[in-house]
Amino acid sequence: MRIIFSFLLIATGFLVDAQDSQKGLLYLNKPLSSDAINQVDAKTSGGGIQVTGVSASEARIEVYVNGNGRHNTYTKAEVDKIIAEDYDFSVAVSGNKLTATAKNKRNFSNRDNQISISYNIYVPVACATHLNTSGGGISISNLTGEQHFYTSGGGLDVKGLTGKIYGRTSGGRNRGFRF
Repeated sequence: MRIIFSFLLIATGFLVDAQDSQKGLLYLNKPLSSDAINQVDAKTSGGGIQVTGVSASEARIEVYVNGNGRHNTYTKAEVDKIIAEDYDFSVAVSGNKLTATAKNKRNFSNRDNQISISYNIYVPVACATHLNTSGGGISISNLTGEQHFYTSGGGLDVKGLTGKIYGRTSGGRNRGFRF
């Protein structure tokens, strides 16, 4: 019995590591539980955006980075350097609004160091959004309020939304969302 239990723990650990590596390098994990977020404005030029409604105590933003050029993985120090040199990047909370921005400064001038920056955002269920990405999909679920989301390079995955919904993709599959 001990051997089976030990094996299950080890196998679970490998699965968790594999899932994290698929998302990329966890670059930032910022708790938002004390900020009473009721609005999200998130923009990225090369990755996906996921927003999920949760209890206020679970609110947080996770920022993941994946390599796109010759490198498919980078260290945190390498990502820090690339972001400082090539990106306008910020994650801030002001007046109950979360703003996350990742924009390439040079329009892909250094293709060898290209990265994609993705967000997994967990906010209270009563939250409005403005989401925009040009290089990834958008997944949005379990929210009430006014939702605006646009992608030019990915699909939409929409579940459990209540309120006014405005969404568009010009290059991807739609799940749960009808135009």
